[in-house]
Parts: sequence; C-alpha cells; structure tokens
Amino acid sequence: MPRRALRHFSGHGLLQVLLRGATGSAGAFAAGAVLALLAQLVLARLLDVAHYGHYVYAFTWTIIIAELARLGFQNSLVRFTAGYRTEGAAAPLRGIVRRATQIVLAASVALACVVIAVIAVLAPGLPPALVWTFVVAALTIPPVALLGVTQGVLQGYRQAARAVLPYRALLHGGILVFALLAAATVGLDSGAAAMGVTLIAAVAVLALAMVWVRGAVPADVRATPPVFHTGYWLRISLPMLLMAGMHILMKHTDTVMLGLLAGTDEAGLYFPAARMAVLASLGLMSANAIVAPMIAELHTRDDRAGLQRLLTLAALGTSAVTLAAVIVFALAGHWALGLFGEAFRAAWPALMILVAGQMVNAVCGPVGLLLTMTGHQDRAALVLGGGALLNIALNAALIPLFGLIGAAIATATATAVWNLWMLLEVRRRHGLNPTVFTHWRRALAGD
Repeated sequence: MPRRALRHFSGHGLLQVLLRGATGSAGAFAAGAVLALLAQLVLARLLDVAHYGHYVYAFTWTIIIAELARLGFQNSLVRFTAGYRTEGAAAPLRGIVRRATQIVLAASVALACVVIAVIAVLAPGLPPALVWTFVVAALTIPPVALLGVTQGVLQGYRQAARAVLPYRALLHGGILVFALLAAATVGLDSGAAAMGVTLIAAVAVLALAMVWVRGAVPADVRATPPVFHTGYWLRISLPMLLMAGMHILMKHTDTVMLGLLAGTDEAGLYFPAARMAVLASLGLMSANAIVAPMIAELHTRDDRAGLQRLLTLAALGTSAVTLAAVIVFALAGHWALGLFGEAFRAAWPALMILVAGQMVNAVCGPVGLLLTMTGHQDRAALVLGGGALLNIALNAALIPLFGLIGAAIATATATAVWNLWMLLEVRRRHGLNPTVFTHWRRALAGD
C-alpha cells in the first residue's frame, strides 16, 4: 500500500502532477485556514465585541478594495505566465510581471487615498474608534493588493504552495504573532491597533513573497529586455477584475451588509463562522492553485482528453474534502465557535448553511476557472456578476428578517445559483463535464 500510494505522487503524469501540486497547496491553505481562525480567536479574546466588530468590518473592506486594485491581474498573470512560459516567450513574460506590479501599486495607492477621503467626510457621524480603524485599513490596501501579483506569478510557474502561502497562511500567521507581541508589550485594545498589526504583517509577508518571485523567474528571463503589451493585457485582465470582484463580493457581501443593516457587533459574531466555512472550500482552493496553469497549458495544446481528465480528478478531490468538512462541522462546529466566546455559538446554524453552499461549489468542479483560463472570461464575469447581484438582493431581503441566519441563506443560495449557471456555460461552450458525476474510474486509471 505505501508503495502504491507513493507511485501516485511520483512521475510526470497528469494525476501525479495534480496530486503533488494540490497536496502542496492544500497544506498551505490548511495552514492558512487554521492560522486565520487562531488569529481571529486571539483578536476576539483580546478585544471587546464592539472593537472586534470594528476590526472585522474594516478588514473585510480592505480585502474587497485590495481585490479591486489588482484589476484582474491576479488571475490573468496565471494565464499569461503559464502561456508565455510554455511558448518560451521571455520578453513579454518579464514585461507583464513588471507592468502588473506597477499598475496594481498605482491603483491600490489611489484607492487607499479615496478610502481616507471618504472616511474624512463621514467621520462626524461615525464612532472615532471606527474612523481610526478605517484609516489604518486604508494603509493596508497596497501591500495586500500586491500579494495578489506575487500569487499570480508563482501560480503560473506551478509553485502552488508558495503562491498561496503568503496571502492565505503567512499573513494570518503574522497577524497572530504580532497581535500576541503587541498584547504582551504595548497592549492591544482597539480595532485600529488590530489593523496596525495587520499592516505590519502584510508588509513583512509581501517582502518575502517578492523574494520568492525573484527566485521563481529564471535568470535568463530576468536578463531579457521586457516587451510590453499593456493594452492587450488590460483587455484580458479587466473582465477578470469583474469576475474576481464579483467573487470577492460573493464572499464578503454577507459580512459587509450585516454591518450596514444589523451593526458591526452582528458582523463580528458572524465573521468566525464565515472563516470556518472557508475550511469547507479547502479542497477546491487547493486544486485550483495547481489546476489553473494546467488548464491554460492543456488548452494551448488543444488537448481536450487531458483537459476532461484533469477536471474529473479535480472534482473528485474537492468533493471528498468538502464532504469531510461538512461532517466535521456538523459534529463539532458548535463547540468550535464557542472558543471565540459564548455569544459566537449563535452562528452555528449559519455555519452549516454556508458549508452546504460550498458543497454545491465543490460538486460542480472548477467551472469558473475553466472559462477564465480558456478565453471566456467575459462570460464568466457576467455569470458571477449576476450571482453577486442576487447575493446583494437576498442579503438585503433576509438580513432584516433573520439576521446572520439570513445572511448565510443568501450567500449559500447565490453560491449554488452561479455555480450551476457557470456549469451550463461550460457544457455549452466546451462540451466538457467538470462535475464529480462523470467517468471517474477512467480518469483515475489514465496514467
């Protein structure tokens, strides 16, 4: 048995490459999910409910605005880096890495200035503690946005674990470590202080990620004079921005609208449940980190059989991991939420609703990724846009009636709808079956 298992990880076949890459990224995502929960657990214990709610609300907006500042390059870099690397096109490869960094930096600084200006206008009607929390959050936007650039480049070079470690794991680990240090020395008693800890962690992690990017790009590529196709890159990236933006809205609309409609305290109670639900999507996120460049490469070679097999293997793995997470949360989720404080146990029904939505996400397979990596990013963005609008409408209708339970119902429903819609688009445009309901025995026996 050990030798048979080892054979699945050795070699250069599709299954072996997928297993090695997904295992590495799974470790990174799992570490990130655990560190994120620990960081939030520490912050929830150090801060009172009101200040923790301020931090959660400002941090959520930081993530959303940083995604917008990336202008879609986090995803397009995966496609272009993998494609140029496969073609041996060193000059545009170096060019897109440099130009993407410049554009994202400029956009993130501009958006940070906009946030500070808006907060200055709204300040008279907001609690002073919340105002200062948002000011520090604005300063955190540029380093968090640039982490998306490093992730895209490293994914394009098939370094799945290093691609996801900075943003998904090390950032939260840094928040945890610096929060504990601050609490032990100068004290940590406000949302602004917690955001300051987040800013320090983001800058430190970005420095490490940039070192990794330099190591991933071969010396001959770094020595090649760059060639820029900025207009073309932006035409491809901007629809991906819409898609990424809609995806991030799908992920954070519930927390933001809870803060708007029910108060930041309610958003703070909901946030740990939403973070725990991310564990249910661990399999999908882990597979996507390695699947994205492989889809681009197989599509470039017009290998439909290989592409179908890749999709089948990815759907099998993600569905198994998600089902296991659903079972664990059904048995122990109530207890786990209680670690944050007795009041957080009220979010357990919301947690179970959210993981049910993630089960639909996993069963459908990497539908959005397939459309994006094969030139149908416009259609994928349209579908996600429809899902995001549905999510906003459902949250607006259900939060006033059911509070955080309504937010969970809205998010899970919208997630299921856009996945099924995206599945129809994949079937119509490619004739492929990316779901778990396919010829999985043939896929497993392919190499």
